[in-house]
Amino acid sequence: MTEKVDDIQVLVFNIMGVKLGVDTEQVYGMRDHLHAEGEDLKIARFHEKIPFRITPVIYRSPKILLIRDDAASSGSGIIVDEPEDIVSIPIDSIRPLPPLLELLCPSRQIWGTAIRSHADLSPKVSIGERGSEKDEIILLVDFYRLLNYGTKEVIKTV
Repeated sequence: MTEKVDDIQVLVFNIMGVKLGVDTEQVYGMRDHLHAEGEDLKIARFHEKIPFRITPVIYRSPKILLIRDDAASSGSGIIVDEPEDIVSIPIDSIRPLPPLLELLCPSRQIWGTAIRSHADLSPKVSIGERGSEKDEIILLVDFYRLLNYGTKEVIKTV
C-alpha cells in the first residue's frame, strides 16, 4: 500500500520572465493595484525586495497579493506580475536551491525549486497562457521572510 504524498498549493507568477511561486497558505486575496485606493494596505514591489539585475523591471499585468498575517494591524501586500496558475506541488518533489543561489538569498526568501512539466498543467486552474512544451522551473518564495528582510521596507501605503 502506498502512502499519500502531501502537496502544497502554489500560486505561480512571473517577474521579467522568471517563474516564481508562493504557498497559497500565505495569501488571502488578490487585488488589482489600480483599485486598491482607500484600503489600509502596506504595499511592496516584489523586485524591490529581491533586486533583479535587469532594469527597469516592467510589470505588464500587476496584481497585489494580500499576505495572510494575523499579527498585522493593517494588511500587507506584494505587487507581482502576471499571476498564472494555482498548481499542486508534491512536497517530496521540492528541491533545495543550488548552492550558488543559496548564497544570494541568505535569509531564505527564496527557499526551494519545483519543476512543472507541460503535462502538469490543468485547464481547470489556469488563468494565463498555455502552449509551452518545456518544463518550467519555479522558484519558491516565502512572503513572510520577504517582507521582514532587508533594508528596503514597505515603499508605499495605499
